[in-house]
Amino acid sequence: MMRKILKPKGKKRPALFFTPMTAESEDILCHLAFHNSSQANLVFVASSGKIVMTNKTACSLLGYSRKELLTLNVHDIFETGEGGFKDLYKKGLPMGVLKETLTVLKRDGTKLTCKITSASFLGNHNIKKTIATLENMAKSSQIQQSDDQEKHKSLIADVASARSSSDAAFIRLGNLEHELDNEITINQQLKSSSRLQKISFKKELDKKISLEIRLKENQIAEAIIDAKELERSDIGKELHDNVNQLLGATRLYLDMAKKDDVNREMYLTRSSEYTLSAIEEIRKLTKGLTADAIKNFGLFEAIRNICKDTMEVNPLKISYKLDLLIENKVNDKFKLNVYRIMQEQLTNILKHAKATEVTISLSQNKKFLLLSITDNGVGFDTGKRKEGIGITNIKSRSTAYNGRADFVSKPGQGCVLNVKFPLKDVLLNQT
Repeated sequence: MMRKILKPKGKKRPALFFTPMTAESEDILCHLAFHNSSQANLVFVASSGKIVMTNKTACSLLGYSRKELLTLNVHDIFETGEGGFKDLYKKGLPMGVLKETLTVLKRDGTKLTCKITSASFLGNHNIKKTIATLENMAKSSQIQQSDDQEKHKSLIADVASARSSSDAAFIRLGNLEHELDNEITINQQLKSSSRLQKISFKKELDKKISLEIRLKENQIAEAIIDAKELERSDIGKELHDNVNQLLGATRLYLDMAKKDDVNREMYLTRSSEYTLSAIEEIRKLTKGLTADAIKNFGLFEAIRNICKDTMEVNPLKISYKLDLLIENKVNDKFKLNVYRIMQEQLTNILKHAKATEVTISLSQNKKFLLLSITDNGVGFDTGKRKEGIGITNIKSRSTAYNGRADFVSKPGQGCVLNVKFPLKDVLLNQT
């Protein structure tokens, strides 16, 4: 914005040049003008009446601090009775200027009659807002008289000034030039301050971004370590629960081949098959594959096969009762988990129980899928016996599906393993 100063004729003065103000500087000056205005001003959201901006004069007039005013609604300030701000608000505060005389409530409950001048505008994000100027009518008459006196004095001064010499006019012109120079200096200082604020903000932002990047890197490193540990644990479980069982069966068939000349070839063939199966499982394990037996033949067929093979090489009778409807209700990963639990418990029975009969049951009720494995072996004291890796693996596999594994046993009374899985966590049609 440029200002032009009229010059007296007959005397040349140096030309004045001004730099146009930027939108940013104008915005800062507008905020300064608003906050330092001698008039009480409020800005509120037209739809809700929420006060979003105020100035010092409004705070002084109403008796509130700026922080307190910004927590209020215009309905808290203007009297809402008939003929008051309620009626004005019903008009919808249309775009344009609207003037009304309303009663204003101060913080201490005092009522003031004020002349309200309001104007609506569209702010950021097209939100309709209203700026209201409050004028205390009780003081307006005094101010008007004072203004009239000031105008009269000013008029007399202007007449006297008009009669003064031309030198006085030049002095006035010099003062105006000095004022303009000061204004330009203030604008330059505002621009410099704005640049410094931007630089400071950018440095702070870069610092926060750098901290967030380091935090993310640490989280990723921790996640990688956790994944590796989980993978190692899974590999250890597969080696113990599957490959170890296959190698154990291989050894049993070899022992049987040594003792039974008639069926030696059959036992050696079975031993070879289990050895090849162990090699294949190790190969799959290195590639992260699941057991093909479960995928290709299903859980129940896998259970029948392992029971048949176990009874052929051990003096053990195994009976099983399986709910055939379960097969198609659960996924292959859960089937493999149940198979590994059953496989692990059979191994524990063969190693420690000295049992002659084993019963396997897989069923479901309204809330749970139930796996039960019972033997008539020597049993053990559940309170004294320490949990080995086998029992630990069974409980770990149970909790993977929010299940629970309980061992019920006493010395000389066999053992019962009960595993319960909530149906909502294992059925395919559950979320």
